[in-house]
Amino acid sequence: MRNIRATVVGLGFKGYSDDAVGPIVKRVQDDLASAGVEITSSHIVMDYDDGLAVTSAIRADDSDLLLSVVASWCDARGAMPLLTAYPERPLLLYSTGGRTREDGALWSPAAGAGAPALLEPLRAGGRRFRYVYEKPDEGTRIDELMPFCRAARAASLLRGTRLGTVGYGDMGLYTTAVDTAALRRLLHLEIVYLDLMELETQARAVPQKKVEELVSKLTQQWSIVGPKPSREDLTQVARMTLGLRELIAEHKLTTVSLKCVEGFMSCMRCAACMVGTLVGDETFYVCENDVPGMVGHAMLHYLSGGETASFVESYEFWDDRVLFGVCGFVPPSMTRGGKRAKVFKTARFDGLMAVPEMKLGRVTLCRPFWREGRMRMHIVTGEAVEPRSWVEIGFELPKHPSFELVLDGAMKHFLDHVPSQHYSFVYGNHADALAELCSILGVEVVRT
Repeated sequence: MRNIRATVVGLGFKGYSDDAVGPIVKRVQDDLASAGVEITSSHIVMDYDDGLAVTSAIRADDSDLLLSVVASWCDARGAMPLLTAYPERPLLLYSTGGRTREDGALWSPAAGAGAPALLEPLRAGGRRFRYVYEKPDEGTRIDELMPFCRAARAASLLRGTRLGTVGYGDMGLYTTAVDTAALRRLLHLEIVYLDLMELETQARAVPQKKVEELVSKLTQQWSIVGPKPSREDLTQVARMTLGLRELIAEHKLTTVSLKCVEGFMSCMRCAACMVGTLVGDETFYVCENDVPGMVGHAMLHYLSGGETASFVESYEFWDDRVLFGVCGFVPPSMTRGGKRAKVFKTARFDGLMAVPEMKLGRVTLCRPFWREGRMRMHIVTGEAVEPRSWVEIGFELPKHPSFELVLDGAMKHFLDHVPSQHYSFVYGNHADALAELCSILGVEVVRT
């Protein structure tokens, strides 16, 4: 994934020494560059004329955020027009601390006065921003700045991202649909609606040689637990996978969802499980035409710097943990102990599903949802630990890909706010950056 891009503007005051601000701004800028932030341009604003000139100069900057370093007491007449000129560009305001001299006196450029002179005017003007301060004699607070920087990059990358759903309204679920116009207005995403017949037509056009090559890879790379799948089942999985990849490329999709229960399994002689598994590391997959799930996938993927995003579904609750799993789908990069699959057969459906063990460790889960016309986000963190042996009704062992999530928060809070059975997730702790992204976008956060 590309670097985070930042425009840096240092704020100061001509009444102080002219050479005080530059070195302070450069120190912060260099520390950010060492953390992987690409500085698109750097400027100093000391008065009103500087503010006007810099406001014009940064118009063409292709940056994710405006980082304003309050290096001393600053001239608000130059700062405010600049800081409010581009409200769509996330603003990170950082005030630096003074330094203790050799004689023991604290040398203070008074950034602790310059920043408060700007904060309330920015709030009153409706400008969304994050403020971080530095204590005297302290280095640049990179760990506090980077979550916002990652969030700003994610907000940029979300613009124009295309999410594709093949089919619509699987099982009539109430938690998987959204107002697409409102979603585009808020997040600048595009939802691409495709029909199952489009996929069927694309799959039929795949050359037989390519189908046979993928069938060969499946049989070589995946171990089958229990009865072997028929050649016809493997061929249908391969054909649908290759057809879906064509649609993904044609429509430039970042995430995709399939009508699996009342589409694939009911009408297309194939379970969607292995199809989603085989595309899941490149185009992030979620079952059942789940549009909010695709939104969560895209946000976590961009926030994490390009990690695979996937989904799990809640099955059981204990006092401190949730059994999360998914019936037959998991991206290969999220597995441990080898690729395993099995043929399943329930009262109504059958097909080929993936049953590898899922990786364990720290995870961040999220679920976008809408209430009273407003988008909200439930953020959950915890430790994914080894799940006990279990089966979903109608299935046989081995168990679904799964983990037990030991919650960082209280189970009561989780259940008081759980908005859906599906959650998007990535490995690692990205909750702070996700909360920052929601703040940038004006999305209300509920955090367990």
